[in-house]
Amino acid sequence: MSSRSLLPAFLLSLLLRPLAAWAQNTNATCSSTYDWADNSRGQSPCVVASYLQGTCVTGAFNIRALPPGSHYSGPSVSGANSCYCSTVLYSLVSACGDCQGRTFIGWIDWSLNCTRPDISKFSNNIPALTAVPSWAYLDVVTPDTYNPVLAQSEARLQRPESTRSAGSTGTGRPAPTGDSGSSTNVGAIAGGVVGGVVGLGLIVGLIVWLVLRRRRSQAAPSIQYASAPPHDPDMHQKGVYGSEPSTAGSPFRPYDPSDPSTFPATPGATSTYTDYNDGYRPNSTVNHPYSNRYTGAPEI
Repeated sequence: MSSRSLLPAFLLSLLLRPLAAWAQNTNATCSSTYDWADNSRGQSPCVVASYLQGTCVTGAFNIRALPPGSHYSGPSVSGANSCYCSTVLYSLVSACGDCQGRTFIGWIDWSLNCTRPDISKFSNNIPALTAVPSWAYLDVVTPDTYNPVLAQSEARLQRPESTRSAGSTGTGRPAPTGDSGSSTNVGAIAGGVVGGVVGLGLIVGLIVWLVLRRRRSQAAPSIQYASAPPHDPDMHQKGVYGSEPSTAGSPFRPYDPSDPSTFPATPGATSTYTDYNDGYRPNSTVNHPYSNRYTGAPEI
């Protein structure tokens, strides 16, 4: 096939190729007082909106400049997909109308035909040639409108923009950075460290308390029992030492042949003693074990 026969086919393919795949187009011009809304590439809200709108359909797309007394309308019933029904695209298109000195509609009117709108996110991949500023992700559902004052305040914070990322199917609001984010991270880290130290201190204190309590329970009952008790003459009668009691009130007197009171007891006499080997047995009267061995006669 000659090169001349290939040329018409090439031109036909260009005519049939969807414009959305390789171009964006807008003739809307923003006022210079609206430069705060431009992204880092110097693109106005109208340009950024035209890039995003090009991903919503396959075919030509164009955001035309608004004539006086007009505004941009929301998606139709047939075109109400999640891309057109995104609050991000609504904010950009509303800013495009506002930067031209025209009016814009509220979110309820924009999303009238939407069944599942994307709130604060854009589901489609962001084209590589543009970037979405952070103010486009502000809440428009609660106030039911785009707020240019809040958008300008957000733009002054210079938060990161949303760009195309490999493997991404949707882009949500970028995380804030700068001094505010750094302070938040430092505060969270400091709080975690303090909480960990306090928790560790409580655990150590509990362990020490349990150890001391256990040692106390295993210690001697009292220091007063650590040594022998003081001598008490009556302790024998009280059965403390387990020996035979002494005769209470009768001091010891040596044997005197001239003193009958020192003579031994009459043979066969009985004496009373306490069996200290059995603490529950009462005193009993028995024959003295030595009564048959001593005659009672005075010794010379």
